[in-house]
Amino acid sequence: MGISQEELLALLISRKLISEASAGALADELEHISQRLGSLLAVNLPGRAKPEEAFSFRWKSISLTDPLTFKIVTSALLQGNLLTFRYSSPTAIDSTIRTVEPHHRGKRGEEGRSLLSC
Repeated sequence: MGISQEELLALLISRKLISEASAGALADELEHISQRLGSLLAVNLPGRAKPEEAFSFRWKSISLTDPLTFKIVTSALLQGNLLTFRYSSPTAIDSTIRTVEPHHRGKRGEEGRSLLSC
């Protein structure tokens, strides 16, 4: 097999997400990308079954936010602006106001986990 575990997961997840989101204004472009990802999978994982049929997964839950919140958070991430929000802990009654600097941190520590702060 000429493809790493990380590459396989990236291709499978990307293809599934793009396929499920390809009903909007970018449908044609997303379909083209989905087909290209499928071709990469087929070339790198030859076998009797198609890779997308041999491997399957599903999301346990997706929690979408309202469009205004999405726009504010996306803008803060892209512009590097501070982000202020009300945080409610699942174990506490009171909530707190927090201001953070949203950014993506690369590999950290020995575990090599990627962390996202916002």
